[in-house]
Amino acid sequence: MAHTYCLLLPSRQLQAEKEQLISNARAEVAKEVASTKAKIDADIAEAQAKAKADVDKQIAAALAKLEAAKAESAAQVETKAKELSDQIIKKVVEV
Repeated sequence: MAHTYCLLLPSRQLQAEKEQLISNARAEVAKEVASTKAKIDADIAEAQAKAKADVDKQIAAALAKLEAAKAESAAQVETKAKELSDQIIKKVVEV
């Protein structure tokens, strides 16, 4: 019986070492997964910020064009109103 015990002791030691190696490997994999996920999340956040900045820039440019067109349209309306007013006054004076 003592002989069997001696054989089991190294086996238990090997089992414990094996479990420790597996535990260490799992911890290393978890660490790598967390690191990779953090990098991917950072890359996504950077891409989102860049895309948002691009869209904001395009929106600002479009709004500026609309404001310019609005101002030009208002100026044209003012000019036309002045022309029509002058024509009416001229016709009234001619009569």
